[in-house]
Amino acid sequence: MSRPRAATLSSSLPPHTVKMLEARLEQANLLKKVVDAIKNLVQDCNFDCNDSGIALQAMDNSHVALVSMMLKSESFSPFRCDRNIALGINLTSLTKVLRCAQNEDILTLKAEDAPDVVNFTFESAQSDRISEYDIKLMDIDQEHLGIPETDYAATISMPSGEFQRITRDLMALSESVAIECTKEGVKFSCQGDIGSGSVTLRPHTDVEKDENNVEIDLSEPVSLTFSLKYLSNFTAATGLSSKVRLCLSNEVPLLVEYSLSNNSYLRFYLAPKVSRTCTRDYDRMLMEILDRRRGVNLVACWLSQGSRIINTMISASVGILQGCMGWVADRSGQNGEVRRHVLGAKTVGFSFLHFIRRYAGGTSFRQRFGPIPGAGRVSRGSPTRHCACVAQIRRKKFQSARSHILLFLHISFDPCANMSREPSIPETHVLAIASHVSISYVGNKMATFIMQALGCEVSAINTVHYSNHTAYKQVKGRKTTADEILELYEGLKQSDLNNFDVLLSGYMPSAEAVQAVGKIGRDLRLNASVKPGSFFWVLDPVMGDQGRCYVPEDEIPQYKALLREADLILPNQFEAELLSDTKITNLTTLATAIQRLHQTYHIPHIIITSLRLSPADDHTILPASAPDNPTHLTVVGSTATSTHAPRLFRLDAPAFPHFFSGTGDMFAALTVARLREACAQEEGGKLLGKPSWKSADDVEAAALPLARAAERVLQSMHAVLGKTAAACEDEMARLDAEEGRAPGEERDEVGSEAARERAFKRHLRRMRASEVQVVRNVGDLLLLGGEEERDRFVARAVEVQGWDVEAGKPQPDELGVTDLGVGASTGAVQVETAYR
Repeated sequence: MSRPRAATLSSSLPPHTVKMLEARLEQANLLKKVVDAIKNLVQDCNFDCNDSGIALQAMDNSHVALVSMMLKSESFSPFRCDRNIALGINLTSLTKVLRCAQNEDILTLKAEDAPDVVNFTFESAQSDRISEYDIKLMDIDQEHLGIPETDYAATISMPSGEFQRITRDLMALSESVAIECTKEGVKFSCQGDIGSGSVTLRPHTDVEKDENNVEIDLSEPVSLTFSLKYLSNFTAATGLSSKVRLCLSNEVPLLVEYSLSNNSYLRFYLAPKVSRTCTRDYDRMLMEILDRRRGVNLVACWLSQGSRIINTMISASVGILQGCMGWVADRSGQNGEVRRHVLGAKTVGFSFLHFIRRYAGGTSFRQRFGPIPGAGRVSRGSPTRHCACVAQIRRKKFQSARSHILLFLHISFDPCANMSREPSIPETHVLAIASHVSISYVGNKMATFIMQALGCEVSAINTVHYSNHTAYKQVKGRKTTADEILELYEGLKQSDLNNFDVLLSGYMPSAEAVQAVGKIGRDLRLNASVKPGSFFWVLDPVMGDQGRCYVPEDEIPQYKALLREADLILPNQFEAELLSDTKITNLTTLATAIQRLHQTYHIPHIIITSLRLSPADDHTILPASAPDNPTHLTVVGSTATSTHAPRLFRLDAPAFPHFFSGTGDMFAALTVARLREACAQEEGGKLLGKPSWKSADDVEAAALPLARAAERVLQSMHAVLGKTAAACEDEMARLDAEEGRAPGEERDEVGSEAARERAFKRHLRRMRASEVQVVRNVGDLLLLGGEEERDRFVARAVEVQGWDVEAGKPQPDELGVTDLGVGASTGAVQVETAYR
């Protein structure tokens, strides 16, 4: 948080007692290069001035990298700082002012006591020209951390230009680089969509030019993976020093240091990429520790099963947790020596964020774990609170009872953050084409509300206008014609209102309506063709369920004709069978069906919903005729590789013994928002700029953005449907009491007209009671549950034995003709000929 600094009254002390800062730098070019090197990472920061010099420390917006700069007082002549002072400056403004200086100009910084501005004076070294500029200061809620010296496992000293070249070259191939340091040398390697690459440097000594030397100091081998985007930003400091020092250890973030004159420096710290599985384990251990020891203050530490501290940084994406940066002193080593480790910034499981949001500073937290020193209760409208937390944890489960960890953390809370808001979902404009009902939540009524609640801008075109959904067995209203659907879209188009990021299409009442939606989808994709990834089509092919088709049969070939246009399809088992022409009876035939859809229609993403696996073997899929009320439902998804091979994952969710309408629309709407959110968190957001938001082939199935999105979708749905089921049971219990029925009693109501009327009224009451209560439980769409809820929905890869991996690949018939897709308007064939 930063804001313009309020004006302060000048001191009434005599002029000679006014404290001030004056620092004269012989070459303004030094400060210009420093600011240019960090401006892409940091926007606003404090320049902390004291008698030792001028220091800067700030984290980037993603809380993944930390910048630390120190210009020693010896770098200035003269240097005067009468008291410690923090100059909050916007780096964009500072860059504009520094551009006014020539590289050889002499720069003088001046600030008075309690300043509102800082003065920059540029003196030309070649003429009598003097220019002065004042920059308004800002109040920035940022404190300087005391970063301890750390013993690294590997330290590499190399030419800074060589490091810049390596990052530039490898960035053309991939988003990440693995740095492996062994006694043979240091290897930079990457793997991307178009190929792989590596650069190896061995120790080298140049007797004529020391700056060309490559030196490696190694105590143990190290191999870590980092974001090339951040490393590339770091190399903007190449002009400051001819050498760069890389320091790595398996327990701490990477240190990239550029040494300046007079023992000054510019340092960058970067957290390595950590797998989601490891992160989940660390988060679980944290909660175990908190539950084991009462009186523990707020703790953020992830323990391995040995004595090592895992470096993990906390994501600030939810809003209330603005940042956490700490340094850990571990006294669990032999002879009581202190080992220090860095705690830096990386995404962790949601439960820790939920834990802080629910308990920190509140009564329930204090009763359970004891007070946080200096934290108090955080409330809206109060100033931002800072609390430095110290905790001791006895590690009985991991080591002896005498060993412990001492944590020093600084955690900043933003009490004004809107906790019902999810800023991690990028701005998204969605065109939703589906059904509409006046009451209850199905079709567009469900999808529009959910996507808007998650921060999406939604425009709706309704394919039917009904009083209620058809499960009531009576309905009033009308269907929208294909011409009306196209007319509404043309109205948007003529006013330039058709710049949509996502198209979500659902129920269509006719084959002509399906064709109309196809025209709209193709037009939107054409508009976005110049910018890959700027349009994404989620197609929910609503045709039937449980072996029964409830749309006209002529819609089926029209849906097949749209498959090549879609980026993600969301069929249930019955619809997947219709589209793939494959009978699905077990996981093997399911994998074959998905393979056919990937290979035949080149669909990038597929999720098949509402699968009922047999509890006997967890492989056989129960038919529609099987008894109702399964204990679990399974979702199987896949993102195709570049060769259209499936990457299968599955999630299992507890089933409720109730009928709900609109759950498919709920799943689709949540998937739109959560998939966009997951893709925005990959590759620094660059995945959203790739066609169909497809991950690289080396991303495993369970780690796919589609899998992570499905996890959050099911968690939200389970929470909302669970509360809906409880409310439905309460309502039906009241109805039973009114009718004098015992709980669960069924009556034969097929006799008289009055009996049939009572049965129908009961049916209507049941339908009303089972309406999904999405509005009352909107918080469950936004703020997911704790550890137990999160662990219930974890994607895992599906390994299928004995299935034909070539299934679905178009094969030429005896005439050499290959069918490339089914459909009246987009079908095509390829004819193979041989010339001899």
